Amino acid sequence: MLVVVVHHIAADGWSITPLVRDLGLALGARCAGRVPDWDPLPVQYADYTLWQRAQFGDLDDSQSLIAAQLAYWEQVLAGCPSGWCCPPIGRIRRWPVSGWSGGRGVAARLQQQVARVAREHNATGSWWCRLRWRCCWQACREFGCGCWVSDRWAADPALDELVGFSSIRWCCGWIWPVIPVWLSCCPGAGAQPGCFRASGVPFEVLVERLNPPGRWLITRWCR
Repeated sequence: MLVVVVHHIAADGWSITPLVRDLGLALGARCAGRVPDWDPLPVQYADYTLWQRAQFGDLDDSQSLIAAQLAYWEQVLAGCPSGWCCPPIGRIRRWPVSGWSGGRGVAARLQQQVARVAREHNATGSWWCRLRWRCCWQACREFGCGCWVSDRWAADPALDELVGFSSIRWCCGWIWPVIPVWLSCCPGAGAQPGCFRASGVPFEVLVERLNPPGRWLITRWCR
């Protein structure tokens, strides 16, 4: 039995396939008394860093792509609260180091129905679920919602074969009426993919530049 422990900062979900494949090749080779015959990696993360700088430009250049994306986030997150209004988290003054989580399963039939309704309104199932979830928390007039997405697609397909953590976080500032109209919410989702188009800004850079108030234990703007 081979047990491998990998910290999340060293491998994302995309890394599982190349990691398991390379481990299998290494284990088989060592058991046969051979050196693993790995193909050389076409790129390294240093190459990705150089690509990122060439693609997005310098933070101090007002004409660069990354400066334009920062301006987008400044507009989207203007007035968005840095805290969190959802109980029980919002009532915790001293956060436990162990963290907190909550979840609920979704049946396959329900998922198919969500996908069908989302297509009818020119949206994705993911956006439809976020809109529905937001309606459940309509008492929060201003609400931050976000998620983690992979940014390998934005660079070179050769990155697919690398083991590492290559993900970005985006967030949106939502300001809705107290009683949202269900179907009228969905067309607004069409404007939200701007989050993805402006996703080249590292989240830590966004926090540093906008400098929202809050304690270090609380993730800024969204959960």
